[in-house]
Amino acid sequence: MGSNDRAEANQLNSDKLDQILAKLDKLDTLEAKIDHVSSTLREDLGKMEHRLDAQSARIVSLERQGFTEERNVEFREYLQLLEEQYVGLRIIIGGDWNSRIGELNSGLEELYEGTNLMDSRCSRDKTVNSLGERLVDTMEYFGMYVINGRSCHDSHGEFTSFSHNGMSVIDQVWVNTLTLEVVSHFRISPFSAASDHEPCLLELALEGDIPSPVPFSVLLQPKFKWVSQTRKAYQEALSGKILSSGNVWGDPSMAYEEWKIIIRDCAKALGMYFPAKWKNLSIPCHNYWFNSDCATKRYEMRRAHRKLKRNYCSELLTDYVTRRRQYKRFIKQRKKNTSTYYANH
Repeated sequence: MGSNDRAEANQLNSDKLDQILAKLDKLDTLEAKIDHVSSTLREDLGKMEHRLDAQSARIVSLERQGFTEERNVEFREYLQLLEEQYVGLRIIIGGDWNSRIGELNSGLEELYEGTNLMDSRCSRDKTVNSLGERLVDTMEYFGMYVINGRSCHDSHGEFTSFSHNGMSVIDQVWVNTLTLEVVSHFRISPFSAASDHEPCLLELALEGDIPSPVPFSVLLQPKFKWVSQTRKAYQEALSGKILSSGNVWGDPSMAYEEWKIIIRDCAKALGMYFPAKWKNLSIPCHNYWFNSDCATKRYEMRRAHRKLKRNYCSELLTDYVTRRRQYKRFIKQRKKNTSTYYANH
């Protein structure tokens, strides 16, 4: 090999070495950046957990590898620990699950009474895979409900992930039953070019953040109010109306309608009939009759429902059905009493 060939070979080796060193330098820089970001995140999480009340919140992180059986076991241990150590804890779990659940996890109507969410849910993504079935089974076992597709701002269950594989709803937010009542809004944020996933935005109405009452209109049903002092005048008015009509009604349905008109007109003339009307009330925009007693009854019913789903047996079924009937009777009476109160004031 001549001197020129050796010089050329040495130059090539030198160039390759420079390229390798440049790549290593980039890797070192990237590793330093990753360490810095990780350190910053750990500090921020530490500060956040320090500020949060130990009885009100916990931050738990899991590596995102899809909801495999191994991850399922680990995740169940976390949820079991939270349930055993903290009573009355509101739990919110969200992120990229890599699990497609379609329109699963529809709940009972009673669970969503007095909330801003719908019991049935919709989703643009109709596909259910094995990871999604496993996720739903675990979540329902621990009394968790997905928020996607239940809010008026996400009524269709919009797609959250866009990639070469297609569109899907694999970014989901799950909450337990105690959190359902404080969910104000949920929506999917406008798409960001920096990621193939859209952020899920959840807004809660906690103590101190609950909006002040806004004007709300209710339709008061027509009603009759008997006044004993006008009994004689009422009887005379009815007799006069009947005699003046001079009609003999052969059709029972027609006679029924005519009698209703006569009774209403006579009562109205004497101030005993009040037609239907709208009344503005200074109450929250959701169910105005729903108070703390309703919430207590609902919580007892939900707790019985969770126990039943964990162990289907006749005793728990009887307990749940009994509490559900009690809750329905209670809210029915509450609605009636509230409507009567506002109708008379």
